[in-house]
Amino acid sequence: MSSEFSPQVLELLGQNNKETVKIEPVNSGLIKYPDQKDPNYWTIAQDMALSVPQGIINTIEEQGDFIDENIVSLGGLEFGDKDGKLSFKDFIPKYVSPTKWKAEEYSKKRQLPIFHKPETMAGNMTEGISRFLTGFAGPAKFLKGAGLAGGAIKTSLRGFGAGAVADLTVFDPNEGRLSDMLIEFDSPVLNNAVTQYLSSDENDTEMEGRLKNVLEGMALGGIVESVFYAIKGFKKMKATNNLDKRAKIQKEVSNVIDDTQKGKKTKRLKKFALEGDNAINIEEALKIITKSKEAAKRDSELWIKKILNTKSFTSGEQVLTTIDNIVDNGLDDVTKEFLENDVLANETALELALIAGRNQKEVLESTIKEGVRDKEATVRMLTTKSVFQQLGLDYQKVSGKYLADFGEDVTKWSKKSKIDLARRQQVIQEVFISVKNQIRNAARTTQAGRIKVPAADGKMINMEKIANIFKDYNANPAVIAKKIKDMKPEDIINELTKSKSAKAIEVFNSLYINSILSGTPTLIVNTLGNAYEAFLKPMEMMAGAALRADRKTFNYGFSHYIGMTFKFRDTIKSIGLALKQGDAVLDPLVRTQDNLQIINGKAVRPISGSNLGFSGKFGTAIDWIGGISEIPTRLLLTTDEFFKQINYRGRLYAEAVDNTLELDFKLKSKEGIANIEKIFKDGFDKNGKANVKDNVMATRALEHSRIGSFTNTLDDGRLLNIGKAVEKFLKEVPALRFLAPFVRTPTQLWRNFEQRIPLFGAFTKPMRNMWRSGDRRARADVIGRQTFGLATTVYAYHLATQDVTDNKGNKYRKITGAGPKNYNVKKLWIQAGWQEYSIAEKNKDGTVTYKQYNRNDPRFYILGIMADIFENKDNINDKDKQSMGWVAFISAMRSAGNKSYLRGVSDGFDLAENLDSTTLPKYIGKQFANAIPYTALVGQGIPGIIEADTEVLKARTFVDEIIKKTPFIDKTKYLEPVRDLITGEPVERTTSSVYWNAAGAISYITQGPLLVGRKSDVTEDNIILELGRLKMKGIIEPSIKQNKIVNLMDYKINNQSAHNYWIERIGKTTRRGLTFKEQLEKTFDSIRYQRRKEGNENFDGGKEMTIKKIFQVYKKQAEKDMLEKYPEVAEAYKNAKIEQYGFRKTTFDIDEKPKELLPRK
Repeated sequence: MSSEFSPQVLELLGQNNKETVKIEPVNSGLIKYPDQKDPNYWTIAQDMALSVPQGIINTIEEQGDFIDENIVSLGGLEFGDKDGKLSFKDFIPKYVSPTKWKAEEYSKKRQLPIFHKPETMAGNMTEGISRFLTGFAGPAKFLKGAGLAGGAIKTSLRGFGAGAVADLTVFDPNEGRLSDMLIEFDSPVLNNAVTQYLSSDENDTEMEGRLKNVLEGMALGGIVESVFYAIKGFKKMKATNNLDKRAKIQKEVSNVIDDTQKGKKTKRLKKFALEGDNAINIEEALKIITKSKEAAKRDSELWIKKILNTKSFTSGEQVLTTIDNIVDNGLDDVTKEFLENDVLANETALELALIAGRNQKEVLESTIKEGVRDKEATVRMLTTKSVFQQLGLDYQKVSGKYLADFGEDVTKWSKKSKIDLARRQQVIQEVFISVKNQIRNAARTTQAGRIKVPAADGKMINMEKIANIFKDYNANPAVIAKKIKDMKPEDIINELTKSKSAKAIEVFNSLYINSILSGTPTLIVNTLGNAYEAFLKPMEMMAGAALRADRKTFNYGFSHYIGMTFKFRDTIKSIGLALKQGDAVLDPLVRTQDNLQIINGKAVRPISGSNLGFSGKFGTAIDWIGGISEIPTRLLLTTDEFFKQINYRGRLYAEAVDNTLELDFKLKSKEGIANIEKIFKDGFDKNGKANVKDNVMATRALEHSRIGSFTNTLDDGRLLNIGKAVEKFLKEVPALRFLAPFVRTPTQLWRNFEQRIPLFGAFTKPMRNMWRSGDRRARADVIGRQTFGLATTVYAYHLATQDVTDNKGNKYRKITGAGPKNYNVKKLWIQAGWQEYSIAEKNKDGTVTYKQYNRNDPRFYILGIMADIFENKDNINDKDKQSMGWVAFISAMRSAGNKSYLRGVSDGFDLAENLDSTTLPKYIGKQFANAIPYTALVGQGIPGIIEADTEVLKARTFVDEIIKKTPFIDKTKYLEPVRDLITGEPVERTTSSVYWNAAGAISYITQGPLLVGRKSDVTEDNIILELGRLKMKGIIEPSIKQNKIVNLMDYKINNQSAHNYWIERIGKTTRRGLTFKEQLEKTFDSIRYQRRKEGNENFDGGKEMTIKKIFQVYKKQAEKDMLEKYPEVAEAYKNAKIEQYGFRKTTFDIDEKPKELLPRK
């Protein structure tokens, strides 16, 4: 049975709910009231909430002690029976007489419980304020009764008098008076708000801001500002002993409090509120800001620029407090109302996002609490952005002046100039971190331990020390001054907040990316991929137009080819300029190398004197090193520039022709030629950059050129914008850039293929948007892409069902997929000449050669997927067949992972699968080795300079990986070759080359005539072919570690380990004069072997068992050879047996004769 509260109880609860206010954390800066989703919100709020009653209890405790010791002893109450156990009786108070109280010094003992000790700065402040205001209340009533009632001056005197009594009574003498309560806290940041404010300098803006935040956080309603101004006035009075000045201050404060209580925003109130903030020019701040809504943003920015004195800033928190002051007290209500609209909010959020290194959406979302945007969101964003800008511009101005005064040699700079710039940069760095963290809701800006602030005794931070620390961020202020001289404000902020470690990561990433791009096959692959796309895209549109009987669009598509060579001399000039300056000309903001920082439309070279903070000869040397090491990316950029130019010019010319025909001009007429020339000319600015401002045709042409070079942006909403999220993540965590050196290009390669998947591609977002646009050209493009996709898919199916037969009647798949999953089986197939993701071609002599196709994306994606599907259908892995869709998906992922631009991700997954004490150092070594300049080029060799690596070398450690990629050394002295287990000989390395597409004429047209990759000739060795056909899994290398503890890699003779020698001997040792391979050949020719059955996925047949037995005999004999050559290993074997089993007799005797297991004739 349920019961209901009476109306009286409900009314009482309702009244209590109305009168009860929440204690809320309050920030300085951009986000004043953090959302409850902020991870720190509840911790701080709870600490503040518990600190209020604790402050009240502390007040009662201390006021009781004060009365007892200084006025009259009344005795007191004692809790607990001191038995060390908590029980209900402990809460029953016992009266202690005055005599006993005095004799046993009860006033020096704690009587009331301490149930909560504040843990955060906000909690400490709240406890202090609660203690102060609780002690303030009683004396205030007493003074009112004593005649200090009514009138502004009496009210102020009563307030000041009550404050003095509270100061005297509620703080324990051991803690110190209210103004000196500093002992309790470890850091000045954690000190009580009131005490810090009262004990700090007169013009200490930070302490004033903290005090106000705590008062607001306690939600004291309308009295917040009155209390704040009263305390501020009290502080001003403390600063002087002149009675006339005190009386003047009393009157001033009384008037201000009176204005506050009446809700008047008077000039004197504004002046009083802004006083003490040295960063604000009060005279300018009191002027009218704007008179119109249209000019509000511009006028506000200009007003902030006029009132700011950035030279006075000494810490980031002071800047945030000044932002508060400008928003709360500087900007008038009319201006605020003008500024609050969605258009300005979006515009300002974008501007702030550029400065803070976040995105616009994040900034906007950060201003929303409980689903509602902060009513002052735009004002705070605008103020934060404007202050940020002014900090950057002033740094630029001051550093430029020092540069002009002292020159580029920093040793000639004065100590004062260095300290000044160090202080300014420190402030910018602190504000940057604070605002960035506020946007991310990661931390409160006033949290302890993060922001440096003035100490309680008024001493400022040691700027000379910061000038030394400055070297940890950027080595040379002269170089920085020169570098930022012409930068935009947001770029200045970005440069000044970049740490030395961040620049070291940039250098590593640059070396890494340039190294993996240094091989000539990579450059050729990029060139061919772009060339095929430039040729095929207009053809697809023409095919779609033909199917729709749309002659206009067919001509539009054909016009692309004419436009590609239109004014070709200008194209060549642009390409030459791009190569010379190492930066894009047509489209500098979007490029293949998406890890670079773009400033003023130019890419910042990571390995340069200016970026690393060096000048003079050393800076010039760094520039040379960077210029040489970054040649691969410069060549990549130049190639991209060429294809972007011809794609852009082709589409722009097509747009011009289409427009001319729409105007009913003949193409050869004077008007027609003039119109085409004008449209083409308007498509470029004076520097050769695409002119897309208010130019729809140029905008479409630029997007076409980006799509054609796989560099279009990723924020199109597809698949939850995963590609964009990865790109953003790697920009924020550049230390992981090696995992995916490029993000945009591989993502767009996949999207290109995806749109051409029959039927499925037609329903992808870009294709649907193109069709819904109703544009005839877009619809023809959709049909054309699907037509070409269908053609390549059908042809790939045809190839996957075909075989190639050699001159001996052996059949090979026309196209191969990933092949066997079993590593040892796959190795046998590779030894036979098989090659994954390749096309088989019959040579003139009847032999077969496999030619790799999977480096030639995206048009050849479909071949790999179709080959994998058929390999799954034929069950080559002797496993349960998987669904076609799953195989296709895995195939696409595997194909992408094998590319150089995603090799880091692939290696990372391999590491995760096989993580141990040896694989991790090897993985790290491999990544560092990839940062050695020109490793890919060195590996393939440079005729007459560096010989190509002819053998596959085995790297087992961190150092091995470094040696493997180091040029100009004989690597065979340090690394062992990978050996063929059948012959014992080193495995030869295959290199990449360029060759004709072996897939046939249709593939020539729809995919491309040339391929780049490795070629492999199928062997005529029947032994290898038989082993591969049987998928022999039992022929595996001996383990490196024997008897659990003997590591064969530790024993070496002439740099050959015992393990490598054992493998060599398996192929070279003899039994009855025959090697392992010769014995297999003899066995395979025998009638007995040929009569034996073959096994399957569940068991070995007679043939497999025979081969395994032969292998074990030769493996055992090879081990015997190894132990004879490496006697230390034999001794280690014996010791291992003793350690494991406790007896000297081993189960292995090197003189023991192997059992006869081979078949006889």
